[in-house]
Amino acid sequence: MTCKINADTTNGLKLESDTSGAIDFQSNGVTKVSFDASGNMTTSGTIPSSALSGNLPAIDGSALTALTSSALSGNLPALNASSLTNIPAANITGTLPAIDGSALTGIDASDIAAASIGTSNNSNGYIRFTNNLVIQWLRKSSTGTQTITYPLAMTNYYGVYTSQSTTGNGMLRIHSIGTSSITVSNADQNILGWLLVTGRKT
Repeated sequence: MTCKINADTTNGLKLESDTSGAIDFQSNGVTKVSFDASGNMTTSGTIPSSALSGNLPAIDGSALTALTSSALSGNLPALNASSLTNIPAANITGTLPAIDGSALTGIDASDIAAASIGTSNNSNGYIRFTNNLVIQWLRKSSTGTQTITYPLAMTNYYGVYTSQSTTGNGMLRIHSIGTSSITVSNADQNILGWLLVTGRKT
């Protein structure tokens, strides 16, 4: 039970008294605001923002919703940002701390100042440095003679280095080399392996 102060629309002000120490403020028999015996308040209505002034006390804000960015100002305190998503790049400034970049994806080669990097067929690839030096790695993935097209055609080629990846006494043999492809075979045995081609792209 509680004490009740009821603004009744038919009979006017109605009062109910008891000894609970709690009080309800009602409109036409419906409780709008309540105070328990300890002074804790509950309300079923909405307090308009115009009725609020001053500083809020320390409260639990976990249930706050619909906060717009225009309503926020000042500096954020130190907090856990693990759930932050959809942050526009324009809102990120300053220097990044030392972080683990192993999960970075979607980095365009044009964003790399020192060089451009590309891969093809999950095996062949290249590095192009800012001085136009190109290093390409190529996989001889089949036995016999194989012509491999470079991931990046070059203006000039300088040389090629080979390394077999299968056991045996055979070796990789270069039949021909150009600015866009290289033809490789094997001597004595069917050998697979890797090639490292250097050149220049202008």
